[in-house]
Amino acid sequence: MREVKRIELNDKHIKLRIILLIVLVLSAIVAFSFFFINLFSKKSGFETIHVSSSYGDTVCDNDYVFNYYLGKNDNSPTEDYKMVVESYSKHLDYAYKSLSKYDECTDYNNLYYLNRHPNEKIKVSSLLYDSLKKIYDYDQYLLYLGPINSFYDTYNRSGNDGSNPRSESVKNIINEIVNYYKNDVSIDFYDDYNIKLNISENYLNKLNELSIVDIIDFSYFKNAFILDYMSLKLKQDNLTYGYISSNDGYYVNLDDTFDYKYFVFDNINGKLRSICNTVLKGKYNIVNYSNLTKLLSVYINPNDGMNYDSVKSLSSYSKTKSLVDIVLETKDAYINNEFKEDNIKLKSIWMIDKTIYYNDNDININDIYQVDDVKYNVERRDLNND
Repeated sequence: MREVKRIELNDKHIKLRIILLIVLVLSAIVAFSFFFINLFSKKSGFETIHVSSSYGDTVCDNDYVFNYYLGKNDNSPTEDYKMVVESYSKHLDYAYKSLSKYDECTDYNNLYYLNRHPNEKIKVSSLLYDSLKKIYDYDQYLLYLGPINSFYDTYNRSGNDGSNPRSESVKNIINEIVNYYKNDVSIDFYDDYNIKLNISENYLNKLNELSIVDIIDFSYFKNAFILDYMSLKLKQDNLTYGYISSNDGYYVNLDDTFDYKYFVFDNINGKLRSICNTVLKGKYNIVNYSNLTKLLSVYINPNDGMNYDSVKSLSSYSKTKSLVDIVLETKDAYINNEFKEDNIKLKSIWMIDKTIYYNDNDININDIYQVDDVKYNVERRDLNND
């Protein structure tokens, strides 16, 4: 049997090891702290802002792009980032849910709720009330395109000939709907954001027969209202160093600090390509009409329920007019069988075939697309704003 040797440890060595362990732990803490500080800290410059995950339903975040320049305020870029995310998330959540026709909101009555409670006096969100009133006072029929939009949406998603609004059978249904909403729908506006959507029993029965519940639909106006609201609220929060765009062609440059490059696109051999760009200096609201990816455009004339796009694309912009006002002033020029330059009263860029036209003396058209046999021409026109 082997003799077991007992080794006595030196107290000095134990103390040294403890000290080394403490030093190593502290070094690890410092290293990890430095790592996480750098991970979550922000640098000065443009940053893409997303809706905070604390707002649960962030589906609206996919419809918009918000780029903001951090560090222009007196705050640090990281503090700036936190403020921008909170403001953007809160206001976009409210605006998107207010005008949504897809989901009910538990905090206030939105468009989804209104469509499912016709002939009842209800209180709605202030943004929904104001947006409805704005369009109603201009042309109430623009609000009643929900049933017709459902046909265009279905066809663009599936390509099913059975839902094609251009087919005779669907056109007959659309004509019937147009006749209904011109005679059987109205909206009463009361104090304190109360409204009543009036609809006849005959029309309700027809919509039930078609399995349609969306009586009111903001259609192509929706994101114009949302970005106008976002622009107002971000400015009230002193957050103006950036730009927001929606996936259906609305742009807001929030301030006069930066020059922003605006791109014009076309569908070339099945792919979206930038065919030119221009620099718009400072604050601008921009509306772009185009139909480059869908089977049928969603720009519908409420008089006959049919869609029109008179040119391949039309971009109109202003430093002083809201997006909604720009749409109201330009929609008839685009949603038409025939394009007439005299109908353009705002600074604009438009495309017909392979020619790019513009009527703004203060801009240059840059980087004109010319690859192989695909070439674009540029022509300037005088602005007709009499």
